[in-house]
Formats: sequence, C-alpha cells, structure tokens
Amino acid sequence: MMDVLLKKIKHIVSDGDWDGVVATALLIRFARKHGIEPIIEYPHPAELKERSFENVVAVEITPTKTKVVNSVIIDHHEKIEGFGNIWFFDENARSVAELVARIVKETLSRDLMEAVSNIDQGLWDANELTKTLFLAFQVDPGRFPRLEITYRLANGDEKWVIEWADKKSHEAKGILLRAEKLAKEAEELIPNSDIVYFIYTLRKDDGARRLALLKLERLHKIAISLGVENNRFVTGTIATYNKDIDLREIFEKLRKEGYSAGGRRNVGGFQARNEISVEKVIKDLREVFRRWLEK
Repeated sequence: MMDVLLKKIKHIVSDGDWDGVVATALLIRFARKHGIEPIIEYPHPAELKERSFENVVAVEITPTKTKVVNSVIIDHHEKIEGFGNIWFFDENARSVAELVARIVKETLSRDLMEAVSNIDQGLWDANELTKTLFLAFQVDPGRFPRLEITYRLANGDEKWVIEWADKKSHEAKGILLRAEKLAKEAEELIPNSDIVYFIYTLRKDDGARRLALLKLERLHKIAISLGVENNRFVTGTIATYNKDIDLREIFEKLRKEGYSAGGRRNVGGFQARNEISVEKVIKDLREVFRRWLEK
C-alpha cells in the first residue's frame, strides 16, 4: 500500500481545516524524503459536487462528497468501497492528522497534534492551545491561510503558526456573538424530538456556524446546520454528543433520498446533487428522521 501511496502523492487533495492541513504537511514531509514535491489543493466544500479527482491522495475527500477514482483515500469517518480507490482508514483515529502520522511515521509537537485531535472531536475548549487554534480558524474559514500554514509546518516552522494563531484568535469576539445568535434561532425539526436545526449563510457565517453547532450538540439530542447561498441549499452538517446514537444510519438514508452524505457515528455532512431549496431539504430531513425515530 505504501508503494501506491508514493505513486499517487504527487497530487494531494485535502479538506482545508486544521486537521486536513496538518495531515497534508506530514504527507509533504514524507513525500520529500522520496524526492517528490506534491501539488497541494484545498477545494471549497461548495465546489466539490462539480469536481472530480483521479490518481490523487485524498485526505478526507471521499466518494460521499465528490467523484474520487483510482486514488488513495485517507480518512477516519466512513469508508465507501469501489471506484478503484485504496483506503487508509481507521474510524478510531481521533483525527486524520493522527492517522497520517501513524502511516508515514512523521509528526509535529505533541501539543499541536493533541490540539488538532481535540478540535476534530469537538473539544474546542479543552486547553488554551486547542482554543487558540480553533478560534483562529473560525474568525474567517474562507481566508484561513491553508497553504502558508501547510508549508510552514512542513518546513518545521511551527513557532510561526502558533504565533499567527494566537494573534488571529483575538479577532474572534464577533464570531462568538454571531454564533450565539445562530444558536438562539435554532428550531425543532420534529415536535418533541430534541432534534434542532438552524440556517446560516455560507461563507459569511462559516466560522460562527461551527461554534453554534457545537453549542447545540451539547444541549440537544441532535443538531443540524443548513448552509444556504442565494436562497439555495448548499451543504449541511449533522452532529450529536450522544454516544448511543449512530448517525451513519441517517447518512445512509439521505443517500437513498439522492443526497451525497457521509460521516462517522457522531458527525458528518450532506449535500444535494442538484439545485434545491432549503425548504425541500427540511422536508426531506423531517421524513428521514421520522422513519429513524419510528424504527
């Protein structure tokens, strides 16, 4: 499998959050030891349904999100066989960065790796470094300097990254206030179900969305965020803190309804394959969750 990884590693396509960025930096270090300087790409989630990837190393970019064929996929959420792909998969890994570190035997400082895993597990306030990194990203996810941070980490300049995050995190006050407002706007999907959802504006509210969702997860059985752009649904996230709930059942039902959907037991995402209104998505979610509650 490592031979195949080396053949595909010339082009790395990754999710662009802290987890994906750190994992990609580790992959670059590994590739350089074999004389390869990879091309790095961080596609925006809203663009994925229009994209396709072949002969790449895909970090948390899977067939539930977009077309990925004849590639190496590294993930810890949900494994979808087929399409000529080879998987490095471990659903027990706390983060994809942790998984990549094991695969390629590369790592960064223990504190940074732990902070990234905390963020991926939703424990954003576990310690000061975790909170700093998390808030720095949430200030403006769209302008998060992914490539700059990737190469700084790959080149061993972790100090610069931490200093940047510390400075950026101090701009998060507005995001925290907006997150509170989004959480207060949440509505119950089905009466007496303790399943709530809220609607946010894509790109504008990306940072506040994650904070609002994390707050609602802790208060309710299941929380859902629905991202819209120009009054059209683009992407959604479903999450729970309840260890007795397995959301993979929901993602499977959504796929049967024609959505691209996938994730792990406690969190995952979904997108419509075609243009669709948010009202139609809410209607479909109600039907899916009613069937799930009645099982």
